[in-house]
Amino acid sequence: MKNVSRKVPKITVMVVEDDEETLQILTLGCLSQGYVVIPCASGKEALGKLSRSVAVIILDLGLPDMDGLRLLREILREAPWLPCLILTANDSARSAVDCIKAGARDYFTKPVDLEQLFEVVSTVTSDIAPGFPQAAARPHTPPVSSHWKSEAGRECDALALTAAATSAPLLISGEDGTGRMTTARMVHSASAHHDGPLQIFNASDPQYFSLDTALFGRAGGGEEGPPSRGLFHKCGQGTLVIKDVEKLPLPLQSKLQKALVSGRYQEQGSNTFIRLNCRIICITSMNPKEETASGRLSRNLWFALRNMHIRQPSLKSRIEDLPLFCARFLTEFCVANHAPRPEIPSSTMELLLHHHWPGNLDELRYCIETACRSSKGPIITASNFPQHLWDSASHVEDTRQPVVGSARIEEVERASLVAALSLCGGNRRLVAQRLGVSLRTIYYMLHRHQISPPKSRQPKAPPCSHE
Repeated sequence: MKNVSRKVPKITVMVVEDDEETLQILTLGCLSQGYVVIPCASGKEALGKLSRSVAVIILDLGLPDMDGLRLLREILREAPWLPCLILTANDSARSAVDCIKAGARDYFTKPVDLEQLFEVVSTVTSDIAPGFPQAAARPHTPPVSSHWKSEAGRECDALALTAAATSAPLLISGEDGTGRMTTARMVHSASAHHDGPLQIFNASDPQYFSLDTALFGRAGGGEEGPPSRGLFHKCGQGTLVIKDVEKLPLPLQSKLQKALVSGRYQEQGSNTFIRLNCRIICITSMNPKEETASGRLSRNLWFALRNMHIRQPSLKSRIEDLPLFCARFLTEFCVANHAPRPEIPSSTMELLLHHHWPGNLDELRYCIETACRSSKGPIITASNFPQHLWDSASHVEDTRQPVVGSARIEEVERASLVAALSLCGGNRRLVAQRLGVSLRTIYYMLHRHQISPPKSRQPKAPPCSHE
């Protein structure tokens, strides 16, 4: 197994696995990579040993004393930034999907490919400082670093964790499809309200006959009919997310602002004030300053929300994170469809990086799922993606591509492979490193393009590395 350990000392990996032989193999593998290991044979033992020093967790779903999904949620409730890697049997695909949605970083099907597993461990811990605050760090504080590569992504996570440490009203603005609800869920799970429900209210949903009653409730009696509890009451100590807040009628925006400022509200038809116990998160796809200037958003409501404001970055503004999102969407799709996960080589990733992504993450997810369905081999090529990605990339000059202009995607891929073979002296392993794919993928590409590489020799140029 290739050694991918780094020179950074004292990176601690917790391994949670009830099978004694598998636990021993994973423990020895961690030690061989230079990690400190905390082996745990049960969920109860893992929760008891969770500490500030743990940098990543390898978690088996099939534990004898606790459901793996429940354990994952409890771990992420204590340390929402902690990378968790899931181990699952072939018949546990549904549970793996739930774990990914709950916040797991990646999943691996048993028997585990140890080289692939530790490459991921190395990646998720590459920018984590040892000893950053974890479970023992209540109240919640932002981690030293985030797994995002972009400054915008790291800043967004830091603001979310800062917001989670308070119960103040929160505004999340940003384009559709950027992950605003994901940020809202992150704030909820990391806050003091995490034991309560997370309720979502869409102000533009036509199903609500009375928005006032839906939010605040109705006291009832007489001609008003029976009482009706609103979401403020139903949320209890949890979190209420109000989507498209600017679409609430202005009188209702004023009523909401008064509730946020005073911490109490009145049901429709009642003169009695009720304590507001839930946390309020408002979401908008519009620019709140422009909405306020146009009169669609109450000025007083904007003043009540602007002190805790997260601007969700678009995918274009955090394009460095696109490979991470691709890996996540690939994982979710392949687990849900019981399919092996294909790879996206560097040449294809360049196509995605050059697209402007007006649909943000929703568009990227659709494109990844489309490519997975049309791919017939272990790699996803540019031809597997929708045509509009090719059209947008054709106008972008990429000097790193050996073939430009009107060349077909297959020709670009073949030329990239031939160039890499020449630079790396025919060494297939170095070619795989240079192109950012596995050795298995290189053999598949050689077969598909009918290329017979020269006998491996030491290249005259410096060793190949990721570009």
